Amino acid sequence: MRPIDFQAVKRLVSLAKVLEWIGWRPRWTEGQERRGPCPVHTSRNPDSRSFAAGPDGWFCHSCKRGGLQIELYALFYQLKPLAAAVEMCNRAGEAV
Repeated sequence: MRPIDFQAVKRLVSLAKVLEWIGWRPRWTEGQERRGPCPVHTSRNPDSRSFAAGPDGWFCHSCKRGGLQIELYALFYQLKPLAAAVEMCNRAGEAV
């Protein structure tokens, strides 16, 4: 397997696309920031605003985790970052 260019994956697959893939919907929006229940620690409260997603990444104020799209995809699907990046490319139609 050839090396993965993580920066290229981040350019190929946006955070918004990952949020769409995992079925996350914001409960509140202000400007470019969206908030809602955390998909990482599977928040059960539909009115939760602990999870924030914006142009600079995501962060959950409850479970204290955050990052960019590869980290979110990896945590949600319980994958290592390399496996997450490969899967994201495949889903986006880019051969790795």
